[in-house]
Amino acid sequence: MKVLGLVSSPRRLGNSELAVREILRCLPDEWEKRMIRLSDMNLIACKACYSCLAREDKSCILKDDMDFILRHMLRADKIVIAAPCYILGAHIGVQRLIDRLMPITENSLRFADKQCALVISYGLPGWEGLAREEMLKIPHIFGMEFAGAVTLEATLPGDSIRGRNLRRLQSLAEVLAERRPAETQESEEGVLLCPYCRSRLLTIKPDRTWRCVLCDVNGLVAVGEEGLALEKNPLCENRFSAERRIAHERRLQEAKQQFIERRAEIKLLQEDYADGDWLRPPGT
Repeated sequence: MKVLGLVSSPRRLGNSELAVREILRCLPDEWEKRMIRLSDMNLIACKACYSCLAREDKSCILKDDMDFILRHMLRADKIVIAAPCYILGAHIGVQRLIDRLMPITENSLRFADKQCALVISYGLPGWEGLAREEMLKIPHIFGMEFAGAVTLEATLPGDSIRGRNLRRLQSLAEVLAERRPAETQESEEGVLLCPYCRSRLLTIKPDRTWRCVLCDVNGLVAVGEEGLALEKNPLCENRFSAERRIAHERRLQEAKQQFIERRAEIKLLQEDYADGDWLRPPGT
């Protein structure tokens, strides 16, 4: 069994790295365990050129370390991804990785047999923000089995592997070792989670209908003796299903063709807005 830890943090042996190392330490000794620091990788920001849509293998034209990361993710059976939350969101390293996943969105069958776990650390109470949901996109875009996510309040280096945080990391490692479903690890008491993707990003309307912003599943909020529960619409297909992935790719292809056909018109529109006084640093 091969396990890969991806750490998106500029701090060496900071809370994110320590958390991943603790999970790997709890997994069977005979398993192969490797780690990648995203801060050591050259990840170019996505240029929104959509060239990947025109390629048969959906590969990206940017030449950096993205292929290196994907190659080792393909080799792994289980993947643990950790990132700190600084200002109510996941660290920029994991964001750059996510932004480069458009080719994977439509070509994820190669990753379907893998299991993925997430670790998010944040410094102050109530400041976890959207980091968990931002990272939750990764296993679903790749089509991997979601093993669970732990969100750790960890202010000082080492706090992620102390007390309750340590026990939660060890519990997540047990899920990976035994391949149990994510529900057995995630105990979000008092929090309604999407029954499909486990996201907390839900819109709820006065008529008691709800929709998950992440996976686009919807349904009805049921009221029972134990409180509220989310009932899923059986006719609703989540956006990460094979059918909707194909439809999504088709729509992107159509949009690109429309751009080609209307390129001259779009250029004239842009030129009308081209003037402007841009601020630049001295000497540039």
